[in-house]
Amino acid sequence: MDAGITIEIYDEFPYDFVHKLTPEAQSEVKALLAALQTNPYDPALQRQCLLYDGDLFEYPLDGGFSIFWRVRDRNLSITDVSGMTVWLLKVARSSKAAK
Repeated sequence: MDAGITIEIYDEFPYDFVHKLTPEAQSEVKALLAALQTNPYDPALQRQCLLYDGDLFEYPLDGGFSIFWRVRDRNLSITDVSGMTVWLLKVARSSKAAK
């Protein structure tokens, strides 16, 4: 059975989503979550991110914030997404200039 991709959020995510992010950034996060559930290794998605230490992704958002995430791939395959977990780690000030 295909387990698909699980998205795990950090405890403060609901607060950060509502209180730190602009409505445009909230829409961007919703689109990001949909993309992550489809394939976190999609090349178009990856080009929009900054990559740190080989597995920490930063996705810049409207308003000067970014969302940081990691993939835990139990299959160690970028083509088989079953069993993957995407961990949303934090919303923080972007290391890039605001969009």
